[in-house]
Amino acid sequence: MLGRMSALLGCLAVAMTGTGFAVPLGSNGDPFQYVYAVIVLIVAALVAMAVLWWVIGGRAPKEAPAPPSPRVADDLTRIEGIGPKISGLLREAGISTFAQLAMAPVERLEKIIADADLTALADPGTWPAQARLAAEGEWERLSALQEELKGGRRR
Repeated sequence: MLGRMSALLGCLAVAMTGTGFAVPLGSNGDPFQYVYAVIVLIVAALVAMAVLWWVIGGRAPKEAPAPPSPRVADDLTRIEGIGPKISGLLREAGISTFAQLAMAPVERLEKIIADADLTALADPGTWPAQARLAAEGEWERLSALQEELKGGRRR
């Protein structure tokens, strides 16, 4: 932008010289003519900057793309062996989607269940496999797998 402004000011100087605007540089020059010249140059520079701003930078800023919407939490109770209570525990632990559950190590899931003293009720051994199928939209395969399970455990 500075290069464009310099070019614009250079064009302004050429135009001023071409129209006969000049300041006497001799020793007998009136000091008020120098003040007048400086004022004219300052006004011309301000006008040039305003025009430059209007032409180049004064446009309305482009709209920034909207940030991606946060992933809506999945219904983890669709996983065999996860009920509302365990689903809430998983959400508190930062697991709210099928993809997150699919990536969670079984040991971490066991710790979450153990910390809530629910080890007798739940076995998270098959949850990541079920969640992977759900995350991929493989609902028929998930249903077939869940028919082999009882309470999330293999029969």
